Amino acid sequence: MSKTYLCDFAYETIKERIIRCQYAPNTYITEERLGEELNISRTPIRAALDALSKEHILKIIPKKGIYITDITPDQVRDVYEFRILIEPYALRTYGNGFSKQELKSLLEQFKEDTADPWALALQDNYIHTQIVNLCRNELLSSYYALMQSLDMRLRLYCSQSNTRLSDSNQEHINIITAMLKDDYVTAERILLDHLQTAKNSAYDALLRI
Repeated sequence: MSKTYLCDFAYETIKERIIRCQYAPNTYITEERLGEELNISRTPIRAALDALSKEHILKIIPKKGIYITDITPDQVRDVYEFRILIEPYALRTYGNGFSKQELKSLLEQFKEDTADPWALALQDNYIHTQIVNLCRNELLSSYYALMQSLDMRLRLYCSQSNTRLSDSNQEHINIITAMLKDDYVTAERILLDHLQTAKNSAYDALLRI
């Protein structure tokens, strides 16, 4: 296997395990453990860790190991403040960049009955990312991408102690329905309410975990 493949494999595998909280927040892991679990050498492990440290979901601490960053109320504030500033603007200004066919496809996906938190997180992440990417602003999209790992981990972590998944799905359906009607004022309002409700729900969930 090529060096590039191994680095990509290490990056994607470690990242998914952190986001799914298989490597729990506020804990340490080591390169040795990762190498044993992934059955690869330290070189791709280190390249993956360097990349993931830039996404703020882990820190490399000399002589101690790799610290999986904690999930805190401050992180909730930071993630949702960023999202609330960016996403409603992107939807209001560029939302008509979605084709009607794509919106109908998204609507059907959100109407599907699934209780798998990972599948729902990926689906949720996709539509919000697409909203931001419609801006065609590379700088904005790159900063948003850096935030996504924190955001997905936060949502999956908080899903352990809240029952917002079905409500969140319905809110996405309402957003898409408004977009299909070209009513972007309503779509923006629902999106803003959706983000603020998710923020408050995350705060409440952290208190219960």
